[in-house]
Amino acid sequence: MSLHWHYSCLHIAMTEEELKGFFDKHGIKAIINNYQVSKRTLYYATIGDDHLPAILFIHGAPASMTIYKDFFTDEELLKRFCMYAVDRAGFGVTGGRAEPSIKKQAEMIFPLAERIQRVHQPLIIMAGSYGVPIACRLVIDHPNIVQGLVLVAPSLGPGLEKMYWITPLLTKGFLSKLVSKEYKSASIEKMHHKKELEKMLPLWSKIDVPVFYLQSENDSVVYPSNAEFAKQHLTGAPYLKIHFFKGRKHDIDTKHHLEIRNKLLELFKMLMK
Repeated sequence: MSLHWHYSCLHIAMTEEELKGFFDKHGIKAIINNYQVSKRTLYYATIGDDHLPAILFIHGAPASMTIYKDFFTDEELLKRFCMYAVDRAGFGVTGGRAEPSIKKQAEMIFPLAERIQRVHQPLIIMAGSYGVPIACRLVIDHPNIVQGLVLVAPSLGPGLEKMYWITPLLTKGFLSKLVSKEYKSASIEKMHHKKELEKMLPLWSKIDVPVFYLQSENDSVVYPSNAEFAKQHLTGAPYLKIHFFKGRKHDIDTKHHLEIRNKLLELFKMLMK
């Protein structure tokens, strides 16, 4: 993946009004809300009927909840789920400073997941790339909140991802002023990611929900060797399904919507047995 790909898929920070405009433009019937946690205001959207089971989407970096727009208008999902999506610290409407700690990010999202789980059963989390370890940490630290995980292009193993030479230069100094806040946030996360994942090494076996692992076989950003890491470390998961997509790169959230949708439905069917 080149730096051009990063810029071409970047989801620029939005105001709440701009996010409403985005949803209107794409025919997405969403309610935007927020909550206070750790002296921060996190924004999230709700799409669909509130009496249905739920999916919570947690995006990677650099991105925002808007990356999941095709899922928000998917009729098969709308028939079965109330969908939630959150903008993580440093991204989208939430904005603000980046939070490099995976544990702290999971704690920021936990109040939302807990609120969802009180009224929606089951709750599935679908997370992408750097959002994956945050979703996993939430499951590890708060058992019985989440019933299933769909992990897309998952960054799991320390060092099993590409580090760009320019990344350190984008976190501070002159170059950091030339890129968007979201790109700077992504660079800060990336600089800390290996150490943060090392902290999780003793914890992976605590994940005790079914896991669907989805990735491109040509992913040069988050390496496919993460799948072997998953096999070796997700030993507490009652079910681990690994699926590789052919002919794609890292950005399968947007390129494989229908196939990923079908995996969500497959997991849901399993949970409802």
